[in-house]
Formats: sequence, C-alpha cells, structure tokens
Amino acid sequence: SSGTIVRINASAGFKVTDGGDTRFDIDTSGDATFAGNVILGDTPQIQLGTGNDAQIDHTGSHLFIDNSVGNSYLRNTSTGSIIIRNSTGGDIQFDNEFAGNILFNTSNVTRLTINSSGNATFAGDITTNGDITIDNSSGDPFLKLKTSAQEYVIRIDQSDSEKFQIRNVTGGVNSLSIDTSSNATFAGDVIIPTTKALYF
Repeated sequence: SSGTIVRINASAGFKVTDGGDTRFDIDTSGDATFAGNVILGDTPQIQLGTGNDAQIDHTGSHLFIDNSVGNSYLRNTSTGSIIIRNSTGGDIQFDNEFAGNILFNTSNVTRLTINSSGNATFAGDITTNGDITIDNSSGDPFLKLKTSAQEYVIRIDQSDSEKFQIRNVTGGVNSLSIDTSSNATFAGDVIIPTTKALYF
C-alpha cells in the first residue's frame, strides 16, 4: 500500500515507511537508522552520556561541542589524516582557558610544548625554508644557545646603543660586539691560522 505507514513488530522493531521506502527504523537492539537528514533547530542539543556528559549544538551563530566528563578525543583509526581547515576566513585558534600547557605529540611523545606564558619548547630540530624573526621592541631580542656546561646569547642590546652582541653568559663577557657603524670589538684575541692572511 502507499502512503505513510508506521509498523511496530516484536521481531522487527519500529519502522516508518512512505510509499514502500523505509524512512526511519529502530531495530530490536535500539539502533536507529534514518533515510534522510536529522535536522535540529538553533539551540537544541544532541546530548551524549547517561548523565548528559557531552553536548553538541548550534546557537545560530556558533557551533559548540562540550564535554564535562573525562578527556575529549578526536580519533582517526584509518590510515588517513586528521585535517582542521578554515576555508573562508578567520583564524585557527588553540585556546587553553585553564592556563595550562598546549602539547603537540607524535608517537605518544611530546614534541612541542607551549606554556601559559607563551614560551615554546621543541623536543627536536627546527627546520624552516623561510625567515625566523625575533622581534621584541620592549626588551632585548635574543637567541639562547645552551648546553649543560656552557651558555651563549645572541642579542641586540638596547641598553648599550643597540649593539649586536654574542655574549658568553657562562663567562659573563660579551665575546663579540658590533655597533651600529659596523665596528666590531672582540673580548679576546683574533687568531689567524699560519696559512692565512689579514688584509687591510
């Protein structure tokens, strides 16, 4: 027969058909299958968990995915990639409102840590095909090179006439200082190999 038919069968579950096509089906295990889209208006939520532990909703302006119990995982169990893409405008933001760290891991090992002060720590090498810019107009921009026994800083010293310096922090001395006229001052000797020359 034609038209919309609702059937409840103890062995087949609950089924809604229209013109012979199944539109909605709940089987005996409680699994529901829709033939079309499931449409919710603004504000109503998809609520997950026995105690409403997580919700998904759209307010008409923004999409929210909220979880109040445990961790939140976005997992891909296939060999494909997880892609976060902004296709039209705006930024992609990672915002830890709790003021904790933001961690980036591979193979369950932390490779990059950004703490609540904005300091970033890399576990490996940094490789770039572009420029690395260190800009600090409110203080001395510097690059720190450090081992367990020695520490050097490459910086522009704003308190000393904007001189470019390579500072031996461990030794407490500026190994090399270059002023804005490109005059260089060395803290130690300038050693020239016997097979080389110094030209004036």
